[in-house]
Amino acid sequence: MKISERLTGPCLVAFGAGVIAAATQLPQVPGVRFGADLMPEITGVALIILGAAIGWAGWTKPSQDRVVDVSEWDVVWRKKAAALWSVGALIASTFLFQSVGFPLLGLAFMATLMALMGARPLTVAVVAPVFVLALFLGFTKIMHVELPAGPLGGLL
Repeated sequence: MKISERLTGPCLVAFGAGVIAAATQLPQVPGVRFGADLMPEITGVALIILGAAIGWAGWTKPSQDRVVDVSEWDVVWRKKAAALWSVGALIASTFLFQSVGFPLLGLAFMATLMALMGARPLTVAVVAPVFVLALFLGFTKIMHVELPAGPLGGLL
């Protein structure tokens, strides 16, 4: 699937501006020189710059017939399902992140995606929980970023 750079560039610019706007709403952490908003703001600026460059490239090169071209999306069903799962899970996680928590949501997302991508069941059963737990503990214990634990809050 190809999406025209004339569309993706402005979308990235808007997304970068949204990231910066959301980052300014983050609370300040006492005793820290740089606040929690620094990295999202840097990311937002980078998204705006890259989006502008991509949009500029799309508008200056010879015109493309279609804004979205799905003619190349003739792949096996598992890859289509994995792509749809990624988008659907991302949308669903925005609503379920606080109530379900990072560990369960991450495990469901990663295990399903690995299975759809063709990983062996034993690999999924070992890698998905270890990776998600390592991410959760790394963020919460080492970087002190509060991720919701959901129903597993008493265990983690």
